[in-house]
Amino acid sequence: MREKIVEIVADGRPGGGTTAVLGLCEDLAAAGREVVLITDQGSYAAQRGQALGLQVIGLPFFTSRLDPRISLQLGRILARLCPCVVHAHGGRAGLPLSFCPRRGEARVYTVHGYHFTGKTGLARALARRVEQRIARKSDAVIFVSRADQGIAKASGITPQAEQVIHNGIAPVDLPPPRPPGHRPRYDLVFAARMHPQKNPLFMADLARHLAPHGTRLLIIGSGALEETLRARIRADGTQAAVTQLGGLARPALLQALPDARLFVMPSLWEGLPIAPIEALALGLPVIGAAIPGLDEVVRHQKTGLLIQGFDAAIWAQEILALLADPARLQAYATAGKADVAQRFLRAHSSADHMALYDRLQPSPSAERPAGSPRSG
Repeated sequence: MREKIVEIVADGRPGGGTTAVLGLCEDLAAAGREVVLITDQGSYAAQRGQALGLQVIGLPFFTSRLDPRISLQLGRILARLCPCVVHAHGGRAGLPLSFCPRRGEARVYTVHGYHFTGKTGLARALARRVEQRIARKSDAVIFVSRADQGIAKASGITPQAEQVIHNGIAPVDLPPPRPPGHRPRYDLVFAARMHPQKNPLFMADLARHLAPHGTRLLIIGSGALEETLRARIRADGTQAAVTQLGGLARPALLQALPDARLFVMPSLWEGLPIAPIEALALGLPVIGAAIPGLDEVVRHQKTGLLIQGFDAAIWAQEILALLADPARLQAYATAGKADVAQRFLRAHSSADHMALYDRLQPSPSAERPAGSPRSG
C-alpha cells in the first residue's frame, strides 16, 4: 500500500502559499505517495488539485476562524482516510487540526509567515497563543524562512522539532525565454493579491513619481483593494502610465512577467514569497521592501535592491537610477537566475519534505494502536 499523505491548506486562493502546497502535492504524487488535498471547497486550490489528478476534499474553512464544526468534520475525514502524515499549512488549517483526535499519524505544520506580528493588543496575544498551541500539537514545524524561525523563538513558540525549508519553483512551469532582441513593454511589474499585506496602494504613490519620467507600470492582481487602487490612479491622473490587468491565472501571469524590466514588491510582511523567485528566474531584478523573508530571496545590490521604509520618492529615485544603468540591470538579472538555480528549486524543497515525513513516521514494529496519541 502506498503511503497516504494529507496536505491541508485552508486558503485556496491563488498566491504563493497555495502555489507551494500544490507543487509539493504534485511532487509527492510523482514520487509514488498517495496524496489527499483538503482545502476550501470550490477554491482555486481545489480546482487545480483536481486537474493534477489528486483526491481533493473541500471544507468550508472560512465560515468562521473558530468554528468548532470544522474540527469535527476534519476529524471524521482523517478517521476515514487513516493517513501516515497530516501536514497543515498556515494557522487557519493548523488550528482545527490541533483539536482533532490523533490516530498514530505524524503531524507537520508549516508557517507561511506569522501574521500576528502585524496585530496589536489582545488580537496579537490571542494569535500568538494559537500559534503556540499549533506548534505544541505538531510533531514538527517547518519554517519557510529563517525570519519566521526567529519570530517563533522570540515569541515563546517552541516546536518539538523544527526545520527551515525554503519555498521553491519548478523551471518547467516557466515560459520559454523571450527571443534575442525582445524589448519589454513595461519598466515595472507589480503582481500580487490586492491585500493590505502586499501594499498595493503604494503603487499609486510610486506611479505619481515615475509617470513624469515616462516610466511604464504593469499591475496584475485582484482582491479587496483592486478598485481602490484603480480609483487612486485615475484621481492622480497617471492612468496613461499604468496598465492594470486584474487577476491572471498563474500560467498567464508568468507569461506576462518578462514584459517588464523590473519586478517591484513593496510588501509590509512576508514569509518567503514565491513571486520574486519566479521573477528572478525569468531575469527580472527585484526592487523590494527591506523586510524579513524577502531579504532571504533578494540579495541587496546583487540580484536587486531592498529599500528601507515606504517613501515613494526614494523608491522612484532608486528605480530610475537602475533603469538608466543597463550594465547593472543585466548583472542583477544574471545573478538572480543563478541564485534561483542554486537556492530555490522546488525539487530540493520537496525532497526535504519527503525526508522529514520519512523520519517522523513510526517503523512498522513501533506502530501504535489506533487512537493512541503521540507525545504533545
